[in-house]
Amino acid sequence: MDTTELFVPEINAMIEHAHFESSHVSNDSYLKLKEVYKIFSCIKPGENDENRHTWFEISRGPISAFGDYDEYKESGEVETFEEFEQLWKDYYPEETTWYRFDTAKYQNELFFHLDGKLIASIREDEPPAKDPAFDPDYLDRFADWLLRKVVSETGKLKKDEAAYNRYIQQNLSWSKRFGRIKRKDYWEVQGDEAIRPDKDLSDESIDKLKIVVEKTKNHDILLAEKMAAGEFFRICEICYDANGYFKNSQVQLTPKEKYLQMADGRDGGLRELTEESPLAFHIL
Repeated sequence: MDTTELFVPEINAMIEHAHFESSHVSNDSYLKLKEVYKIFSCIKPGENDENRHTWFEISRGPISAFGDYDEYKESGEVETFEEFEQLWKDYYPEETTWYRFDTAKYQNELFFHLDGKLIASIREDEPPAKDPAFDPDYLDRFADWLLRKVVSETGKLKKDEAAYNRYIQQNLSWSKRFGRIKRKDYWEVQGDEAIRPDKDLSDESIDKLKIVVEKTKNHDILLAEKMAAGEFFRICEICYDANGYFKNSQVQLTPKEKYLQMADGRDGGLRELTEESPLAFHIL
């Protein structure tokens, strides 16, 4: 297997576990990530933080990228190679998977996201002062792959922009596409299977909702009298928990710890504030 190539199982493992900050980056990876950002800058940025994105179509690769048959057999997870092969296909039924790649810049820090997960961040004008605290080979391999991938994708884009965008439009997985549909239309599509909370609303509840809508139109809505970093983290936690982001966590995390795992680092110093101080939050 080509050790310079990365396949879907390895990409998924990186998305799940990796977040490399400047202190984790070797000088070689730092230079490659800077080059990635520079080359990728040919893409028109969005409105916020010079955000740019495109899509990568990644192969699931050979079965060896999934794992080692002998190790799976020794663990008792499979008994035959046929079972091992079926397990591979159960995990990765499609031959390719699409990933969204983003870059962003905030102040002097560059951010690299893959499928919505922050993979690496570096300070643009601050090369690593010393070798990373652990073996950097994992990130070095990713940075090398990412540079080659960005060079390839931007090359296709420059050669024929229409063809490049058409290919993505025609082949991007439906599960990766986002849009809006009126709830009423969605209910009609579902037919008898639709869950219709509106049918259980009382006249009193409808009248209350109308008042809320009118107040929202006039911007006459209730606001928190004061806000502190700790309260902000707690509100974020409500959203994380509602979406089940930490339901499988083996440890009990504080609201701030959950925020640090989910946020991308562009908080302007929020994480450094005294959590109980509304004044500090207001000044920030």
